[in-house]
Amino acid sequence: MVKLKVKHLSTALTVLYILGIIPIVILGFYNFPSADDFSMALETHQKFASTGNVFAALAHGLYMGYWYYMNWTGYFFSAALTALCPAVFTEGLYSLTTVIMLASLTFGALFFFDAALARKLGLPRENARIVAFLTLLPMIESMPVGGPRNEAFYWYSGSINYCFMFGLGLIYAGMILRLSERRPEQKNTALLIGTSVFGLLLGGANYMTALSLAVVSASFAVMDILVRRKSDKKTKSYLWIPAIFNLLGLITSMIAPGNSVRGEMLNSMNPVVAVIRSIYHVFDLCINGQLKWEVIVMLAVVSVVCFAASGQVQHRFEHPILFSVFCFLMVAVNIVPPLYATGSFEAGRMVSIIWMQFVLMMVLIAMYVSIWLGQRLRAKDCAKAISGVLPLAALLVTGLVLSVYVDRDYITSTSAISELMSGEASVYASENRQRLEILKDSTALDAELPAHSVKPSLLYFSDITEDTQDWVNKAVAEYYDKNSVKLVK
Repeated sequence: MVKLKVKHLSTALTVLYILGIIPIVILGFYNFPSADDFSMALETHQKFASTGNVFAALAHGLYMGYWYYMNWTGYFFSAALTALCPAVFTEGLYSLTTVIMLASLTFGALFFFDAALARKLGLPRENARIVAFLTLLPMIESMPVGGPRNEAFYWYSGSINYCFMFGLGLIYAGMILRLSERRPEQKNTALLIGTSVFGLLLGGANYMTALSLAVVSASFAVMDILVRRKSDKKTKSYLWIPAIFNLLGLITSMIAPGNSVRGEMLNSMNPVVAVIRSIYHVFDLCINGQLKWEVIVMLAVVSVVCFAASGQVQHRFEHPILFSVFCFLMVAVNIVPPLYATGSFEAGRMVSIIWMQFVLMMVLIAMYVSIWLGQRLRAKDCAKAISGVLPLAALLVTGLVLSVYVDRDYITSTSAISELMSGEASVYASENRQRLEILKDSTALDAELPAHSVKPSLLYFSDITEDTQDWVNKAVAEYYDKNSVKLVK
């Protein structure tokens, strides 16, 4: 009976998640490039425009990762993907931005929790899916309003560098977990090589993700060596190999010649101060400023599900306090790079992955502590706790209905529905199509673009100005081969 209920809960959450992301994806079809989408992908676009060859453009995008590494920024992997904005081929493909980001997050979470719960701990896959969707739902739906949502799911240059990399980071962590389960005679060389290459590339992601994964890689490698030596000194550990590659990627990124160029424009913070302030901001930003009631309820559901399944867990959990402190500090690790480099982390794309990493770590804490507690009680009694999900679900549904009734932007899905139903998205798309006609008119060398009458909070990131010398104006002008571009009000 309990297993049947778990299966039903897994199905219900899967359906709920799919229904939730549908309006978010549909809204993406009204999207249009802006700001860095033009500047970072300029050369790739020009390559495609001059050759008409998709593969030549893709190759040039990879080259741009090297160019930016040498001239502007160290994160070579992120820079290469930023130069491969879908709009370089045609503006209509820009709608893939939202699909790409959600796919990365969804597959990443499902892969990670399958590796952690199903493969590592021996729980049924239904349990892994439940925890994965209970992580994804608050990550996406309860993300802070405004810039974080826009820059996580709709602005390609920001989302590919942060949200997408966060999803890949979950996949990498899942690959590490799968490797940790392999005995020497079961060693999967392909998995080892794939994880190592993946780790090297992710060392060249944004520094928030790259540093977090470096800490995770090193921690997994050290723990795996210690555990294997304690259980069987003849058993070898291979996790140090992808850890070395991951750290090598980060070091390569940190010593990039381009960093010195960009660093001259930044005001760096003392590293010790940055670490201390990052820990403070976990309390201030994440717990005090971002933790909503529905997230707490979903964490309670995670706790109930894991508590009920604790009798099936194959590993003994012994260190709830140590694990909780580690997870808490992992949130702080994510905040250190922007604090150190610029003294702030106000950009929406940064806030978005701080939020996602915070949710992930809170879920892991709830999972670990509830299993630890359940293992100290009778497994039969623990299994009955699954019935506690029903009142929590009722509370969640009731509260969300009331919250959305008062504030249409309370969750991301209803915010997307609101922009679609109000017509804002349609007007925004129509005005961008009108602008595109002007930009693609070869006779209009000095393009004057009408101002937007609407600026949907999810779709709109930034715009050109009335100053033809503004960097965004110049980027758009060069992208469309114009002498100048300016906004006309």
